[in-house]
Amino acid sequence: MTESNILKNCCICGSGNKVEMHHIRKVGEVRPKVRTGNTTYAMIEGAFKRKQVPLCQYHHIELHRGNLNPADLKRISQFNSNFKK
Repeated sequence: MTESNILKNCCICGSGNKVEMHHIRKVGEVRPKVRTGNTTYAMIEGAFKRKQVPLCQYHHIELHRGNLNPADLKRISQFNSNFKK
């Protein structure tokens, strides 16, 4: 249901091998509001249409570990700013 960039290459190294999607925002930010009924349709829709960045498995793991250098983080942010629905 999410907008997918799964067929794209890693936005850092350009590899097409073992590409994974890194979600910029967590669905968990919306989930508690859905359970209590304090949510709107726009919030639920936003959870499904959240921004994603294609990363190879190596760079995805390194991103979650906090080991990417500033140049790599800039590439991710540039990809994110060029996100098209």
